[in-house]
Amino acid sequence: MWVREFLANAYLPEKPLFHEYFSVVRGIRVDYSAAHINTLLGCNVGAACELIPERERIDNSDIEAREELRNIVCRPGARWLPHSPASLPRRLSLTSFKPVHRAWGEFWLKNVRVVGNSLEIQID
Repeated sequence: MWVREFLANAYLPEKPLFHEYFSVVRGIRVDYSAAHINTLLGCNVGAACELIPERERIDNSDIEAREELRNIVCRPGARWLPHSPASLPRRLSLTSFKPVHRAWGEFWLKNVRVVGNSLEIQID
């Protein structure tokens, strides 16, 4: 019953973008912000995720950065899949990936970003 009261008071449909993480249960104000929950559980907050800045770096980069990425994840001799001569290469075949990178690539394409063709991965 307290959970229902917590959720009813925490949900503010008239203010969907209102980021105040407080609710009231039996007259007691409950802070459910991420920082408070981490403090309560004794969790250390790790470093910020590097995915978004790295993705932006690759998207805004030239061919050298893309070649660097290809050399990290692919076996020697891997080639970019055909692309327009006017654009930078964007697609790699998962069959050319190193084993660990291929496993993560397949996991990503089959579970996180579900696509019809899971044999190639596109940088975007």
